Amino acid sequence: NTDDIDEQIVKLREVEDLVRVNKFENALLILRELENSKEKQIVVRSKMMLGDLLFSQGEFDLALQVYEEVIKKYSFSGYVIKALGKLVACSEKLKQPEKQAKYYSLLHDIFESV
Repeated sequence: NTDDIDEQIVKLREVEDLVRVNKFENALLILRELENSKEKQIVVRSKMMLGDLLFSQGEFDLALQVYEEVIKKYSFSGYVIKALGKLVACSEKLKQPEKQAKYYSLLHDIFESV
């Protein structure tokens, strides 16, 4: 239903506004709701926003898990490239050079094939 999708897009924008004014709890509640959307593009976008929110709060372990989920479950999306970049950053912050090298290599492979 287009009305549902429009409403969900409005909620995604609301999350961006809430994050800008440091209302992370409110943003998190909306993202949790959007994760259950029937629209995969809404779900992947909300997952990325959740990962970014966790990353910005220094929750690198949790952010890493969210970004890994994006790569595994939503490979159809262009957000996979962004998620890989964030995984490189998370693994660097967590001092996990093996993971960092793996994600960097995957990211590099994507650009090599283009």
